[in-house]
Amino acid sequence: MATGESAETEPTRLTKLSRYTRWILPAVLLVELVLIFGGVISLSDGVMVVVILEATIALVVIAELLAMRRAVKRARARGQTLFQAVLDSLDQVLPPWGARIIRHDLIMWRAIWFVLHGQQDVSHDGAAIHYSKQLRPMFWVFFFIFPIEAVLVELLLPWPTVRLVLLILGILGIIWYLAFIATLYKYPHTIDPRTLRVRWSAFHNYSVPAAKIQSVRFTRKRWQVKRSVEVVDGVLVAEIEKETNVLVQLREPHRMHLGKHGVWEVTAVALWADDAPSAVDLIKRRLDG
Repeated sequence: MATGESAETEPTRLTKLSRYTRWILPAVLLVELVLIFGGVISLSDGVMVVVILEATIALVVIAELLAMRRAVKRARARGQTLFQAVLDSLDQVLPPWGARIIRHDLIMWRAIWFVLHGQQDVSHDGAAIHYSKQLRPMFWVFFFIFPIEAVLVELLLPWPTVRLVLLILGILGIIWYLAFIATLYKYPHTIDPRTLRVRWSAFHNYSVPAAKIQSVRFTRKRWQVKRSVEVVDGVLVAEIEKETNVLVQLREPHRMHLGKHGVWEVTAVALWADDAPSAVDLIKRRLDG
């Protein structure tokens, strides 16, 4: 047990250390500039201090990468896929905000990979429950508006350099937006004999053990919520346009970690399905089978 705890706390210590070291270099550079221009130390001494400091930071980065490699190996040993293992290990070597940004981007680019290979993120014995049909047309309209805006910028701005920078940013933005749209197709809710996964694009992915599901039924309800996925009175609500139409009742409370929104005890899951009757039937058949 002690070994397991040590393995878990090591990446945390490295993450805290990296938070401090990222501020050391600019702080030291600022102090050195003052000392050099004030004649207190020579330029060669200042360069030497920076080199030593850079080497120290490099060692910390290498240690973080090694810790991440060990975390991936542990996750793989628990049966996770390589991609999921990499995503989980980010929390152990990066600050929460950094891990969240990189995780979302990786998931979005993976959706492009699924598009190119004609696949979606569903297990071999699972079934997809799509939820984004009514959202997609709106996002596609915006996607085709972006190039028009880029052309207008090219015509209206007189500065070539500014136009080039905005053109590059516009192209990157269009690619990112296309990846986002792909997530709506390639990351559906899923049900298999082991797990019910509740998702929204690249931003939410929560799992409930199938063994804890007591019943499932079609029931349409409107919720007063502020986020795409939120817990209301013990119900995990995964809404579309503030509505759900499938209710999954659990046998017992299930503890769920909602990231920065805390840990909640969930007794039911309410989600939106494009075809609610089929979704209810899929969940029942997977539980019975």
